[in-house]
Amino acid sequence: MVSDETFWLNGVKLERVTSYKYLGMYIGFGKIRDQITYVKNICISRLKPLRVLSNYGNGVGIPILRSVYLSTIRSIIDYSAPILCCYTDKDLRPLELLQNEAMRVILGCPRTARIEIMRMELNLQSVTQRIREVAVSSFIRMIRQNDRHLKTIVNRYVTGVPGFFRLNEYSRRLCKILSDYNVFGFCVPLPNTRPIKPWITEKVDISIEQLDMRKRDNNPHELRQLFLEKISQYPRDMVIHAYCDGSVTGSRAGLGVVIREYFEFGISTEERISKRIGDHSSSTTAELFAIYECLKFGINKGKSIIGFVDSQSALLALNAKVPSDDGIVTKCKSTFLI
Repeated sequence: MVSDETFWLNGVKLERVTSYKYLGMYIGFGKIRDQITYVKNICISRLKPLRVLSNYGNGVGIPILRSVYLSTIRSIIDYSAPILCCYTDKDLRPLELLQNEAMRVILGCPRTARIEIMRMELNLQSVTQRIREVAVSSFIRMIRQNDRHLKTIVNRYVTGVPGFFRLNEYSRRLCKILSDYNVFGFCVPLPNTRPIKPWITEKVDISIEQLDMRKRDNNPHELRQLFLEKISQYPRDMVIHAYCDGSVTGSRAGLGVVIREYFEFGISTEERISKRIGDHSSSTTAELFAIYECLKFGINKGKSIIGFVDSQSALLALNAKVPSDDGIVTKCKSTFLI
């Protein structure tokens, strides 16, 4: 709802507008059609150099044409993704047609060529899917950088606060996209994590053993032998052994846990857990999430858990009296309190 109040600056009446262009994006009340038109016009003008380079199939190769498309056309769409994500598939149809035309130019295909085949050939997503994935990645990064406004919006949605339904259309659309991609569990800071009181002791023993030299300088066979000797020192009767690891590739991050539960008479079972966590996460954060998955698995088993972690920074974070991270570190520590 727009207020009718009038504003003046140095005796000059300020003009009221429904949209405002800021850093190449149109911001306003509700959906601003100018943003799609603006992005489309910029991208259309960049199709001509692409046609010149292709020269009807006699110019540069497909890999170079694809790189030119990604750097000059799709980069504009990616930049506008946080605004364009609130539009429907029908609204984004002009940008989808634009990419289809670019694919025909790159591959030299006629207009009768199947869109799905061209996408597979060039390893491209649909514009709608690309916009939403880039937007989700951007929002996750902003939330992890402690953007209070986004945190408030997301927490209202996650906790089911009635005030969520009074949010504007963009906020509702944003939460719907995050929900569709099922990223609340790992990409949003963990809710309801309270600092550990200093007088409360923890039922855990963290042991850190360093190698004589850096891991990458050791022979893989020597590392394997050292690890086998290490785990042979721990009991294998009515306990749980968990092997935790985190991985970061570019902007993507994930975790992997191998859990081996031992019973009497040498019987054991094995379970594997692998999950994707928030983009732009550090390797330490990925390791901590792997530890948290291990703790969640064994919390109701009534057995001792022996975890093996190859990240010294993650172990130091857990061993600190004052957690440096109010989210995942506190959540891990709260699972093994007495």
